[in-house]
Amino acid sequence: MAPEADREKIAKWEPKHQPAPTLDPRTEFAAVLREIGAVVQGEHPIMNGEAQGIPALNDKRGELTIFYVAHEDGVPNGYAENNRTKQVIRWKATGQHLSPEAKADLAAEAEQKRYARKQAERELYEATAGRLAEELRTNNSGVTQTEYHKAKQIEATPGAPSRNGDVLVPGYDVDGKLWTVQYIKEDGKKRFAKDSRKHGCFHVVGAPNGAAALQKIAMSPVVVIAEGYATAATLAERGKVPTLATYDSGNLLSVATSIRERWPDKAIVIAGDDDHRLENNPGREKALAAAEAVAGIAIFPNFSAEQRSRGLADFTDLATQNPELVSQQLTSTKVFETRLIAHSLAAENDCAISY
Repeated sequence: MAPEADREKIAKWEPKHQPAPTLDPRTEFAAVLREIGAVVQGEHPIMNGEAQGIPALNDKRGELTIFYVAHEDGVPNGYAENNRTKQVIRWKATGQHLSPEAKADLAAEAEQKRYARKQAERELYEATAGRLAEELRTNNSGVTQTEYHKAKQIEATPGAPSRNGDVLVPGYDVDGKLWTVQYIKEDGKKRFAKDSRKHGCFHVVGAPNGAAALQKIAMSPVVVIAEGYATAATLAERGKVPTLATYDSGNLLSVATSIRERWPDKAIVIAGDDDHRLENNPGREKALAAAEAVAGIAIFPNFSAEQRSRGLADFTDLATQNPELVSQQLTSTKVFETRLIAHSLAAENDCAISY
């Protein structure tokens, strides 16, 4: 028989002292997907951090009711949603077999991978920004009226040139750096430059470049922030103040907060779309959230019941029906009135005023 000391050394390796076995992450997450009604087969679940769609039980052919994103970096984790039942599960691998040291190592490894991805993303964005700057400098037809302008009943504006019938809408950050260009076709279809950064970027209507965009914002007591280029162009014409296009409602918050951080005393008006035909009205919801975050105010086009029934949703739609009402809505906004009056009086008295 082995000495007592030897038995103590090997006791910790006996089965009864080992942690309970756990499922591997893919098997574990597959069970999560099945829990919300997914049909899991083939290569799924794919745990590469990209959005995936798979069918649910009783889906018709081609339907992909289940949405999920899963990661294997560090401690594996994921998100799954059944778009029919709205059931959502946020999952993290149990990791029962990992020691605290192993978990710390995995967390450090995951952080290194995230940093590497972010660094690669930044380098890609920088390269794209350089390419776009050269494109805007050499490859456009200048500021000319296109079919899109005519359809929206807006004028072509400096800083948004055209090319082959498309409108090019450059996007800058609060330092005036160009990061993206949105291309708008004659029929209104839109796309962004490949591998470009949109988040937090905006276009100031009428500004020929990033430096001019910053100057327009800095010199005005009030700025108006809208979603699309056409809406922003409509409001700029009617409000006579700098108007920013953020491209979509999902970018309102990031642009508004960056403007507030750069110009803390600026009055900010969020001119939202009224997406009354869409579930949860994302235009209204995100405009209100952005206004609240920066202590600004949100305004929405004032449509009649008949106009709403025809699907009208933004200030450009309102301008085609009643252009004077757009002007009235802007100029009757209390913050709009008080800041512009104060700015005008200061100018008349040759006083410096800072916003």
